[in-house]
This record gives sequence, structure tokens and C-alpha cells, in this order.
Amino acid sequence: MSNEEVKGEGLSMLVKKALTEDLEVGALDVRVNTENGIIHLDGIVDVLADKEEAERIASRVRGVKGVENRLAVAQDGIRKDKELSKIITAKFNEESDLLNIGVIVKSGRVFLKGKIKKVAQEQKAMQLTRQIIGVKDIVSNLKIISKEDSIIGNEVSRVLNSDQRVDSAAITIEVEDGKAILTGSVLNIEIKELVNHLLAEIEGLQEINNELVTHKGGVGGDTALEAMIRRELGQTDGVSPVQVKVYVVGGSIFLDGEVDSPEQHETAIKVVRDIIRNVKGVNGLNDGIKVTGKKASKSEK
Repeated sequence: MSNEEVKGEGLSMLVKKALTEDLEVGALDVRVNTENGIIHLDGIVDVLADKEEAERIASRVRGVKGVENRLAVAQDGIRKDKELSKIITAKFNEESDLLNIGVIVKSGRVFLKGKIKKVAQEQKAMQLTRQIIGVKDIVSNLKIISKEDSIIGNEVSRVLNSDQRVDSAAITIEVEDGKAILTGSVLNIEIKELVNHLLAEIEGLQEINNELVTHKGGVGGDTALEAMIRRELGQTDGVSPVQVKVYVVGGSIFLDGEVDSPEQHETAIKVVRDIIRNVKGVNGLNDGIKVTGKKASKSEK
């Protein structure tokens, strides 16, 4: 067996392990093969949602260059188009924000039509539809009621600035014809997905083009985490990044500098802990801050 075949077999095992751990059902019926870093998925799953989730899980395994998804949706006890249409419509009628969405089914292929206010409604409708047995594919013809680009841009900035998990200073926003284009960097894939989730709730936004680069540790991730901590310190009363120095190396946070009181020290530590509580991959917090003011205790001097 060649080295490439060994590497391919190892990558297939990693993907299979990820599918078994993360895919709720149907992972045992999925066959995984690798060729030149491309994962090939074969087999049968119960619903369309499982097919799409399997591809998402496989694509996130380190070393995977691409995924060819040949999974088929089971046809056992297949439902007629009229029955599928009734089931989907009934699901939508249970959700107040999906009442105006129309459903047409042709040979198991579902077409969604109507006017909505935001991307999140489309995502919700498609997610509900994916879970229904018998659905082979979904085509969205939903139209989002538009707003001016300037209004959308201001709302995108407001939403990102208001969530402390997102370092908005590292993100560049451009809105054109209702489409938001994001460039820059975030700490990890979870934050990148969080950004998509936050923007999907903005009314009038037609499309999200998330081109953010993610950093799993290393210099890029360290720099982004440093910037986030310094920004939060700068926005916190009683402490500033001038007094407290922040360094991040290999995911470990080092704090240095001098503050005037134990209260300032506690405030700085709390700011940092609140941030890393929502960030994966942080290896530890090393507190080297010195309290030099008159209120310092003997142990802190």
C-alpha cells in the first residue's frame, strides 16, 4: 500500500469517526472513501437533512480538500407530491413567520415561493422541509422585501458591534444591492457561523457572502484574540489597554502591566474571562498584572 493510500485511509477513518459522533442518525449506512484529499460519500440516508449534514461534517475535518456527496435519500414508503405538500404546509402553519410561504411539490422536489422579510425565514423553512421523509430536493424562489443598502449596512455594523464574541474591528463590511460582503478574519469556524446567524435576522438583507478567514490557533488567531481583548478593555470603565498589556501566544493569554487598585485588577480579569468563555481553543490565562496603588494589599505589592 502506497503512502498516499495510507493517508487516504486515515482521512477516511477520521471522517467516518466524525460522522458517527456528530450525525444523529444514518451514519452507519454512509460509506467513506478518499482520493487525493477528496472525500467520496456513498450510501443511503433517511432524509435530505442527513445528506446535507454529512457533507458539512466531512468538509470540516482537517485535511479534507473537498467532498463529493453521492448519498441518496431513502425512497422506502415514498409519499405522493400532494401528501408532501400538505405535510410541509402544515409545518409552516405552525410557525407565525412562515405563514405566507407557498409550497409546490413535483416528483419529490419542493419549490418554496412567496415574500419574506429576512434570510432567517428562508433558512427556517428549508430546515423544516429537509427533515420530512420523501423530500428529494428543495428549490427556494422566496423573495426578501428589500431595503436601502445604507440602512442594511448600518444594521450589519450595529449587530456585529453589539456582540462581544465578534471582533468587528477585524471585519470589513460592504453592502451592494442588498448583499452583504464580509472580509477580514475571525478566531474560528464557530465565530464565522455565528456571524451568519446574526446577519440572517436583519430585515431587508438579501444575501450573505461571508469571506471571513478563520484561524485555528497560530499567529493569526492569536492576533485576533489580542485585538478583541484590547478593544473590550478600552471600552470598560476603570481600566484601559494602556495599563494592561495583552499578549497571546499559541492560544495562551498573558496579561502584564500595572493598575492602581485591586478593583481595577479584578475588572481587567473579568473582562478577559468573559471573552474567553465564548472562545474555543484558549489554552490558559496567565495573570502578571501588578497592583501598585495605595489600595494594594501586601501580597500584591
